[in-house]
Amino acid sequence: MFAEGQRRFLETLPTYLKQFFKLYEEIDYDLISGIPPTVALEQRSGELSPKSTVGTITEILPYLRLLYSKVSKAYCPKCERELKPHEPKELFDLALEFLKKEKASNITLLAPLVKYRKGIYKNLFDKLLANLYHKVRINGEFYHIPPIPALSRFKEYTIEVVLAQEIDWKEEWFEKIFYKGLELGKGEVLIKTDKREVLFSQKRTCSLCGISLPEPDPLLFAFNSKVGACPTCGGLGRLEEKPCPDCNGSRYRKEVFSYKINGISLPELSNLSLYEVKKFLEGLKFEGIQQKIAEELISETLSRLNYLIDLGVGYLTLGRSADTLSSGEAKRVRISAEIGSNLTGVAYILDEPTIGLHPKDTQKLIEVLKKLRDKGNTLIVVEHDEDTILASDFIVDLGPGGGKRGGQVLFSGPSKEFLKSSSPTAEVIKNPNRKTLKSFKRNPKEFLLLKEASLRNLKNITVSFPLNALTVVVGVSGSGKSTLLEECLYENLKRLLEGEKNGIHGLKNIENWEKIKRVYLVDHQPIGNTPKSTPATYVGVFTDIRKAFANTLLAKQRGYKEGRFSFNTKEGQCPYCNGQGYEKIEIKFLPAVYQKCEYCGGKRYNPETLEVLLKNKNIAEVLEMDFAEAVEFFNNYPSIQHKLKILCDIGLDYLTLGQPSPTLSGGEAQRIKLAKEFIKSSQPGNLYLLDEPTTGLHIKDVEKLAELLQGLIQKGHTVIVIEHNLELIKWADWVVELGPEGGEKGGEILFQGPIEDFLKASTPTSKILKKYLKLT
Repeated sequence: MFAEGQRRFLETLPTYLKQFFKLYEEIDYDLISGIPPTVALEQRSGELSPKSTVGTITEILPYLRLLYSKVSKAYCPKCERELKPHEPKELFDLALEFLKKEKASNITLLAPLVKYRKGIYKNLFDKLLANLYHKVRINGEFYHIPPIPALSRFKEYTIEVVLAQEIDWKEEWFEKIFYKGLELGKGEVLIKTDKREVLFSQKRTCSLCGISLPEPDPLLFAFNSKVGACPTCGGLGRLEEKPCPDCNGSRYRKEVFSYKINGISLPELSNLSLYEVKKFLEGLKFEGIQQKIAEELISETLSRLNYLIDLGVGYLTLGRSADTLSSGEAKRVRISAEIGSNLTGVAYILDEPTIGLHPKDTQKLIEVLKKLRDKGNTLIVVEHDEDTILASDFIVDLGPGGGKRGGQVLFSGPSKEFLKSSSPTAEVIKNPNRKTLKSFKRNPKEFLLLKEASLRNLKNITVSFPLNALTVVVGVSGSGKSTLLEECLYENLKRLLEGEKNGIHGLKNIENWEKIKRVYLVDHQPIGNTPKSTPATYVGVFTDIRKAFANTLLAKQRGYKEGRFSFNTKEGQCPYCNGQGYEKIEIKFLPAVYQKCEYCGGKRYNPETLEVLLKNKNIAEVLEMDFAEAVEFFNNYPSIQHKLKILCDIGLDYLTLGQPSPTLSGGEAQRIKLAKEFIKSSQPGNLYLLDEPTTGLHIKDVEKLAELLQGLIQKGHTVIVIEHNLELIKWADWVVELGPEGGEKGGEILFQGPIEDFLKASTPTSKILKKYLKLT
């Protein structure tokens, strides 16, 4: 017989499949065959849960939880003595001493029978009744039996039998009941007084302090369970974005710290870098049965740690919250999890796995991907990185353009044949003129000075950023680049510009900040989270387009104002989808799907609004144009054409005006934000901070981006970029390199100065740039 959840699943499955296949009924294909089970690692994986960590994503933590539950030693949280097994008489004496010290009168005695386990437990209750026990406590609530409580098979329960409840204790009867409780509770008894509740365990009780510790169940070492989570923060580690005062951000309840292996608890181990965790596990020695238990657990953990280290994220900690990882770090953590799963016969689809990866680590990534392939899996990688392209077995080059001008196979074949072809990507890679220094070599006169930055892993560094120039900040992943720019520079400068003179955090001071009028952080966050947000609305060009429609003859005759042509207003929008164009289909137990509105066919507008034409196109047809088409269409509208051309110049000519914002990649969203700032054409004095703006760009389009950044500088602004892409680094006036490694081994300045001097230096990035420019 199916459970209720399974029954609902089967009932909704036909509806889900109907909607699912309807989405694809317009796709033109003859045959699709040989599709294996598929795992997609997208560029943007949505919001990562703050309850997830590096340890949980990679499934390293479950192995360590088992290890600690089986081989750790318990220590008294007060005197730190190792807790040894006790004889029943010794434990009784401790309990008696406790009651006298507490001056307890009414007490309740309980024997633990079930801890944090699922089930209905009817047989257990029947057995208790047969032995004349009529009171139990279930998940903290007292029950009289019969009747037997109706428990859910799928819920966790802690069940204790009540031996005595709220009665005056006398030593003569207390001894008898206590020993009976030890027998029923398999060596454990709970004593509840008016003040508190104390566990007495034969296995883990301190004879000096009278403190007992709970059973080292794997759930105790899980911060995602009620058993192991800090009761104050619920296992999140943070209260209102500050470390929890009770667990100090560790996420675990206090008792977990008392279980140690070689003097280190699991929360403490989770705060070490992956390099240090590996070293710790490699140094563990056990004997007898413990060795057999630990051997396989340690082997599995080390295997997964090695993959993470090979992918260049060994500086991370197991306890690092998933929502604090960069997109590149999150991608590589997920890749290591897939490799560690030991699956075979799977097709992995990876969207730009080199994002956030320093060039010196790209080869490590390639080797890891090859290991995944050699296990019998298929890898399909979307990538612009030259080394990754040339390391592949088979290449498919699509084009010739983007969007509507793409979709053609320009090359498909073995990689050894690729460079012999004339496909756009092959031609760019073969072009020797590409690998030349493009820097304007500006000679800056004024600098923004960050003094003694010491946030996170930054080692009290002082950094100079020239004004009215292009600065590129480089360094291996985790070296402190984002901390320096986004937290030390952006957050503090924003406070200063808003008048908070005492708001400096993470550094001593920022000198010459008065030269900056405004500061903008142009990051990869989405420009909108609903289909009602589009590139055209975000950059402001849609307002001009609506005005153009409102000025048509028919619109004037009908009295339509520009608001009529917004799909966000009731007068113009489709009444069925409210201007969304798509309807969200929510189905229990399955992901939501979006279906085109059956009334407007995805056009967003009502029929009356669509009757108004501008150059024989209605407003919905204009929104379906890509930016390149729209530039030609609005050739008689200079203001509109100017804004659209900027979006084309930045390499986004293939996007449509009405494309829903949630479908944009992080790199596309960032470049749209940059285009918006360029469109503003504001007074000089702005500072623009960008984090890897080349994400998602084809090699030949990086030059367009670089020219746009140079245009901002020509207007009197300052641009500082975090970047790994050599195609953009070669345009820099000034270079700052952090390192030498990631995490605690980073945060130092390896170089800062003009790019000409950088090419004479001997840093990890300068060596690679010199090789790229063929200067070595």
